[in-house]
Amino acid sequence: MARRREESEDSTDDAKRGLQLAMRALARRPRTTTEIEALLRERALPGEVVAATLERLRERAYLDDGAVVEAVVRDGERRHIGSVRIAQVLARRGLSDALVERARAESAEGDLERARRLVARRFRLGFGEDSRRLARAARLLRSRGYPGAVVRAILGDEAAGEGDADPDAGVVLND
Repeated sequence: MARRREESEDSTDDAKRGLQLAMRALARRPRTTTEIEALLRERALPGEVVAATLERLRERAYLDDGAVVEAVVRDGERRHIGSVRIAQVLARRGLSDALVERARAESAEGDLERARRLVARRFRLGFGEDSRRLARAARLLRSRGYPGAVVRAILGDEAAGEGDADPDAGVVLND
């Protein structure tokens, strides 16, 4: 009898601990279901406790992958990040391909305008005949995750690296 009570108390303690861990993580920033699940598993919580915690968070509407997508897209737009990089960040955070693709498409609609504003802000004096400044602008746009087509539309084919087989290759993820 005492043994069952101890097991019951252990599972109750694990459930409380799991919920506390999840709530602390969610208080810092929006997290995906995958991220919360990984956090709980890292803490060696039993599988049934992880599942129960995730279910409880969903019931209370604390887990919302759609809200995470919106937050990442909004933040990316504010920081002048391109749609390719936004999609990479979302995929790395464990979101479904459908959510990632929808966010990429939504963000791509504003890529050209965001990229123009970024280049105008960073290169106020323009480019003139300076091919190095043009190349630097192309690298900036590519590193921020703008598709090759956007880079070419703003800077022209020479600056965008027209000879690249894959214009989006080499996009660097720096958060």
